[in-house]
Amino acid sequence: MDSLTITSFFLIALPVIFLVALFIGIVKKNKRLWLTSLIFLLVILFAEGILLTLNTTFRKTNTSTIQRTR
Repeated sequence: MDSLTITSFFLIALPVIFLVALFIGIVKKNKRLWLTSLIFLLVILFAEGILLTLNTTFRKTNTSTIQRTR
């Protein structure tokens, strides 16, 4: 497994784990569990948003039109 596969797995798995823990904490009425998982979920989503936004490459394309005169 290469590093891209491992990174992609964690980018998907971590928020899902915290989301499941959030719902388990709400259903079992465990305030500490759902509050902690909510905080971690928000931090992970914020970090992923920054990572995915800053990791993109920007390409500038220049288009020019050349006209010939007769």
